Amino acid sequence: MEQNRGPDIEKRRNRGGVAEIGTREEGAIVETINIYERLITVKEKSIYEFVLADTLDPQREKPNLPSSVHTKILDRGSDDPLWRAYF
Repeated sequence: MEQNRGPDIEKRRNRGGVAEIGTREEGAIVETINIYERLITVKEKSIYEFVLADTLDPQREKPNLPSSVHTKILDRGSDDPLWRAYF
């Protein structure tokens, strides 16, 4: 597997970047929280987990992995009364 690790994967993983999380209809990102080593992104109408490629592939053996992955956790966000009651 060492053959996959080369200058291209190093360049992609070491550079900065920009990520679109969710859709515009879900509103703006209100807060990003680290909970148990997980990066949680709270939008106005949804909540996502945001994971960097090095978290999924720390040995850098998968060159085609995107630089980040986001997964929707809830269809409720900071605009929801439940969120406002606790935070």
